[in-house]
Amino acid sequence: MKSNYTLSKDYKETKMGVDGYLSEQLKHISQQQSIKPNDDTLQTRIYPLVPLSETRYIYDHCSMLRKIIEVEAQDVILNDYTLSDSEEDTYNFDMFWNEKNKYQLYLATIEFYLYGYGCCELKTTEDENGNIKFYSLTQISAPTVQVIREKYEIPGVAGGVDFFYLTQEVGSRRVKLRFSHKDYALLDENEIEDYSTGYALWIGSGIESEWFASPLWLQCKNSLLTSIMVDDLNNEKIYNGNIPAGVMVFTGPPQINREGEPRIEDKLKEDLRSCGSGTVFSYITSSSNTTKVECDYTALEDKNYEYLQGLKDDAIQTILSVYAIPKIRLMIDDVKESMNSNKSETIYEVYNKSLMLQQSFFKQIINRFNHVYLGVHSDIVMGLPEFVEKTSSQTDMIMQLWDKGLLTLRQAVQEIGDILPNIDLDELIGDEYYMDQRFYQGKLLGSVEGIDESYDTVTDEVNEAFQKLKRSDDEFKL
Repeated sequence: MKSNYTLSKDYKETKMGVDGYLSEQLKHISQQQSIKPNDDTLQTRIYPLVPLSETRYIYDHCSMLRKIIEVEAQDVILNDYTLSDSEEDTYNFDMFWNEKNKYQLYLATIEFYLYGYGCCELKTTEDENGNIKFYSLTQISAPTVQVIREKYEIPGVAGGVDFFYLTQEVGSRRVKLRFSHKDYALLDENEIEDYSTGYALWIGSGIESEWFASPLWLQCKNSLLTSIMVDDLNNEKIYNGNIPAGVMVFTGPPQINREGEPRIEDKLKEDLRSCGSGTVFSYITSSSNTTKVECDYTALEDKNYEYLQGLKDDAIQTILSVYAIPKIRLMIDDVKESMNSNKSETIYEVYNKSLMLQQSFFKQIINRFNHVYLGVHSDIVMGLPEFVEKTSSQTDMIMQLWDKGLLTLRQAVQEIGDILPNIDLDELIGDEYYMDQRFYQGKLLGSVEGIDESYDTVTDEVNEAFQKLKRSDDEFKL
């Protein structure tokens, strides 16, 4: 009963410590921000939904969140871009997105997932006549920018008109940019100077704000803080020194030190030191006929460790669930799967649907930008990443169907060619005649007149071709 009481007490104390840690962190890093006017009453700053200090603390202290955000931004943005209208000229579109500026959009997307907004500055290069030759994007660090609202008096408009700008102050340099998705025609038509120096591509908006989204990690903030807390506790233990597994207590008669002979305590120290993490074998005799040397070992258990580790595991699982990202995509391979299971493929299908939903948000931003600055009229088509498990399972299934005689050689080759377009299938199969034949377990199915003597040659050729397909498949995997 006593030991059970101790365990229960330790659990409660640990739970209270966890709750106290979370409360303290939330107390220190959650600073309420609201819309506040600047010194100029005609100018107002609009604040993000989440304080930057809180966001930065969690991002800097949780490697799992950092990895998830960067991987998800990569899977959403860093794919091939095409246009829905195949007849439209894609030169400017390809040069701008596929060749030059996609990575800058990726960097801004990372900050959008983290802060709820991201931005890029639109820069121009002019020719010798002063005409714009081409555009480029440069990502701007989100914590360094502000969204401000300014009111301008417009002739014929009562009460003035509000216009929005992005401002950035780095040292003595101040940049003021218009937003590429906003209309400033009234200012230009009335020749009103707003002292802006260019345009910014803005990634933001959500249900609660026109300018800022609510970051997804807010749904699992307590889990993120729990993971950080467990790491901090483990680091503190390591910093404080070696963690003993137990204590050995030796008892015996009064020690008699003989000149020229090692003392018992010196012998024990040497034996323990030379043992390292193994098992100690030490032979010690007593100088007394009535009192023996006795040794007692007491294990030191950390009763809270399993609870804390389970707490962190649950927290990590919650984070992964909120972001709907497969563990293997983060290089965490701790899920065992049977040979015939299609679980991985199903998981990646669900993940791809999540990516498509996120891409629909970015498509609206890119389509609007393309229409105004690149002269593109059709919609963008954003590709999706191909994952190893999906590609491998598809090719394996086709090869199995061919090997059971359910697909002809031509059908199998065509299906695999759709999955692995980088393979030159014409070089793999030498004899066109056998493309429409069926095979079973690598052997030609049925009898075909005139090939008896070359039977082994045919099957060897087909099997070698599929071995090449398999090797090409392995090389194709990322």
